[in-house]
Amino acid sequence: MERRVPLSILARLIQAGIVAVAIAVATWSTVRREPDVPTGVVLLIAVIVGLAGPIDDVERTLAGWVGTVSLEFRLKIEEPLKGLLVSLTQATTIPWAEIGLTVFLVKRTRRYPIRGVQLRVARLRMRSSPRPTAIVWTRNKGLLGQCWQQQRDVNQDHEKVYGQMQVTRSAWKSASPDTRSGLSYQDFLTIRHFGYVLASPILKDGRYKGCIVVQVLPGYADELSKPDSLDAIHLTADTIALLL
Repeated sequence: MERRVPLSILARLIQAGIVAVAIAVATWSTVRREPDVPTGVVLLIAVIVGLAGPIDDVERTLAGWVGTVSLEFRLKIEEPLKGLLVSLTQATTIPWAEIGLTVFLVKRTRRYPIRGVQLRVARLRMRSSPRPTAIVWTRNKGLLGQCWQQQRDVNQDHEKVYGQMQVTRSAWKSASPDTRSGLSYQDFLTIRHFGYVLASPILKDGRYKGCIVVQVLPGYADELSKPDSLDAIHLTADTIALLL
């Protein structure tokens, strides 16, 4: 699904462009009166000053749009997740209230304008715990980053990996790079009791678009690894890819 730029955003950008031109013209008229300043320098100053004027407004406008999704789109993504929840409940002995489903999509942001980051766009979980995190999932961070890099299913039992670790900043810093996986100490504290998590890629035309994250208690890891469970997860990922 191609995402169009809203008219309100275009209007703000056009307004910022008009302001930039007006500032540049005013600067040109002022600086060119100085007899010792070459024309090229005057032009350069005018352009720099003109662009610098509305830059904050442009950044705020783009930041408010890039990396966001509409409510309509969220609702479309949630429909396949509801089907996946039913399928996993039927294919396993996992109680439906113990299954957490989240969709992350790669979005460009002001801080990550080129490669982007994986942003949460939909979440389906009957329990309120664990709560959504504020972790910035880059291509080099955590399980989601591994899914992005390898473009295949990846999983981790957080209790098994982190359960016996000392909960100190120094212990975390001394852990191996594979264990830390780009996570900060605060990230570690946030996710260390997240149970068993499986991330499955959402691919469209061979390109990574994001992932589905399925979270259950550690004791249900084998249930989630059954062929029927994985087939349901992969079918949901393919369905979501068609909506993009």
